[in-house]
Amino acid sequence: MPGVLPGKSEDLDTRSERELLLKAGISTPTYTPGVVRIERAITNYQISDAGAEDTAYLDLVTLTTLAYLRWSEAQRILLRFPRHKLADDGTNVDPGQAVVTPGIMCGELVALYREWERAGLVENAEFYIERLIVERANGDPNRLNSLQTPDLINNFRVFAALI
Repeated sequence: MPGVLPGKSEDLDTRSERELLLKAGISTPTYTPGVVRIERAITNYQISDAGAEDTAYLDLVTLTTLAYLRWSEAQRILLRFPRHKLADDGTNVDPGQAVVTPGIMCGELVALYREWERAGLVENAEFYIERLIVERANGDPNRLNSLQTPDLINNFRVFAALI
């Protein structure tokens, strides 16, 4: 954090104090000579709507990664399928027509997932592919629905060794 100076060394939080702050939904800094860094950026999300303990969205990196996936997917669809028509799989359309089907979109989403994987954002493509659903909406002939289960790459926070 450029321009931020640490306090006096006796005033800095101990490891156990930083753990308490994290459990309260407060991000913690670390200090090295002349440098202040965010140790762990978290949110205050700790309880699900159902009242159960839930750490799914505790780390800010999870939310920002999901936001990027949503944004990049929307951009990809807008760029690849502008002004396209929507047809059922198996519709006999001449090559080169601006028509998308659930199967074509499914292939596009798998290709995009593999790009995200190479970029270090997601993992376990086979898990994603097995569960990917792309289908036309029942009540809206102009709508294509998809259900996706991306497996985000996790943060490397702890290294444990027994020697």
